Amino acid sequence: MVLWHTEEDTPHSPYMVHAGEPVAIWVGTHPIEHGQYVRLEWRITNSDGGLTEGGAEAYWHFNDYGRGSSYWLATFGPFTAGDTVEYVIVGQSKDGEIFSRKHEFVVEESKTYAEQ
Repeated sequence: MVLWHTEEDTPHSPYMVHAGEPVAIWVGTHPIEHGQYVRLEWRITNSDGGLTEGGAEAYWHFNDYGRGSSYWLATFGPFTAGDTVEYVIVGQSKDGEIFSRKHEFVVEESKTYAEQ
């Protein structure tokens, strides 16, 4: 199994995360196989230094048979302004587990009505 994230076809959305918003994490896997599983393992460091850890399951969304790939979606959040969010994507198949590199973003202040 190969997995990828933060490519053109697998973004995190929104790109700039604001306080109060959840985040959608798209993940691609290759090849298409039965029995695959994808999840996130995350850690949030609050602006006051507090630490929260957890996980979120990614759900299969669709297969692109032309590319021989599956696409998964996980959502988590919302977050507080100043949070530093780190996450790793974990893929599991009949061949075992694989891990992505660490991804990170910092949560911005909430958007005002005029910015929306």
